[in-house]
Amino acid sequence: MQTPDSRFQTVTVLVETQIIAVTVYPNQARVTRQGQIQVVQQATTVEIRNLPASLQPDSLQAYSRGSAQVILQTPQIETVVESASQQAHEEQLTLHLHQLEQAFQDCKDRLAALSLQRGFLESLTKQSANSLAQGLSQQSISLEDLEGVLHFFEQSYQKIVSEIANHEHLKQDLEHQLQDVRQKLQQFHGQINPAYYRVLLPLIVEKPGTLDLDIVYDVGPAQWCPLYDVRLDEDLQNLQMDCIAQVQQNTGESWENVELKVSTALPGKNPDVSQTSLWYISVSQENRNSEGKAVRASRTKTRSPVLDETYRMLGAVPGSEIPMAEIEEEVGSPKMKWAHATITFSALEPATIANDNCPHRVLVDLLRLGSQLTYMALPQQYSAPYLQVHILNSISQRPLLPGTVHLFRTGGYLGQETLDYVAPGAPFQLNLGLDERISIKHELVARETQSGNQCLDTRSYRLTLHNPFTYPITINVVEQIPISQTDHIHVSLVKAEPQIFTSKPGLCQWVVRLDAQETQFIDYQYAIEYPCDMNVVGLDR
Repeated sequence: MQTPDSRFQTVTVLVETQIIAVTVYPNQARVTRQGQIQVVQQATTVEIRNLPASLQPDSLQAYSRGSAQVILQTPQIETVVESASQQAHEEQLTLHLHQLEQAFQDCKDRLAALSLQRGFLESLTKQSANSLAQGLSQQSISLEDLEGVLHFFEQSYQKIVSEIANHEHLKQDLEHQLQDVRQKLQQFHGQINPAYYRVLLPLIVEKPGTLDLDIVYDVGPAQWCPLYDVRLDEDLQNLQMDCIAQVQQNTGESWENVELKVSTALPGKNPDVSQTSLWYISVSQENRNSEGKAVRASRTKTRSPVLDETYRMLGAVPGSEIPMAEIEEEVGSPKMKWAHATITFSALEPATIANDNCPHRVLVDLLRLGSQLTYMALPQQYSAPYLQVHILNSISQRPLLPGTVHLFRTGGYLGQETLDYVAPGAPFQLNLGLDERISIKHELVARETQSGNQCLDTRSYRLTLHNPFTYPITINVVEQIPISQTDHIHVSLVKAEPQIFTSKPGLCQWVVRLDAQETQFIDYQYAIEYPCDMNVVGLDR
């Protein structure tokens, strides 16, 4: 029964909490712990223990819910160093290590003794064999006596061998235990005065009842980055993109079966509104001189390094536009972070992230995207075309953040590519490598040379394209012919069947549609005319 004064005495109540939610930011994480207690005393202090040493004290927040009505007071955060328990634990590990070392030595000694016994028995058996055989022939011992002696030798030998096997297993088990204890001691010695935080949260209880308490705090180090698994179906029509958050943390506590979110935002630590600074943009010093344009032009690139040179010459081919290279920023100049959008993703199911600083993959979204495929063939270099997929990020989807894309096609892994930021409604392209299921033959079918004052070198080529699939495909075929760098040499395209789709200096391009199982041929011929007394360089590659 409470006395009138007991209501004003402060009682401390320990509450057990567990992590229920975590939001991972680019360089840290925000953890939510939850616990439940019954509060009766008007002046109550709630104690929460074993909060990690990486907790940032100025980030601590507390929220109350439940049937109890309470007024939260300012929490106190204390650092607890368990030096006494550390020493006791160390002594316990050391004692266990000495016991294991003694047991291991006893096992080794017993194995040595058993090995001697086995050797003695084997030697005795060999020495007795002749004596027993002679006694049996002279009838000085009976057959029954001989069988009894042999049975004794057999039983004694089996007993020794069995005991040796048991001690070998025991020795291996002791070796593993010794390794484990020594590793624990080594890790223990590397931790000097391990500490943790505890929180004391004073309450004024206006109505007793059940109190649900949420404790929120920031910890580090923790980080995440976007990854993507892109899988193309067998029919090459439907594309699946698994959006993955790769999370790693070493905060001092594991996150088990939690509601996990990842965010590109920068978490605030106090309720004050941050001051917004002015955002300036300008051109780099590099672009202020007269050579800026030439420098930028030299830096242009495509997503696929193998096709860079060809794409520069094929600016009209769909998907071959060359993005401008990024311009290096001047030191100290304002710049945007890697996250082009402030956005938060939620894991599709509860996640577990161990406190091991190792990457853990968490699925945050699963997209089904319509795709348009393009084949790009360079028969002079490769006997199979490149497969490229052109994708439109739906306007209703969230943006795709920059990250590594792992490419899969028809059950096989193709490699990886880097994805740039893709806004909602924006198109993007992925290169899926050579599709070696499609065969392309490149043959020199005829070569004719004529000499006189002027030499004429005429070459005829045939390309054979075959579609092995049960559906039609379209292939962009690109062939090179020589380009003269002098007025003394003339290069001309004599014929091309079918007709060239587009022709630029040194390039011939066809767009070929192949029906299911269809084979088509491309024939073309070019001629090179030059003075016969002139040595032509680069004619044959």
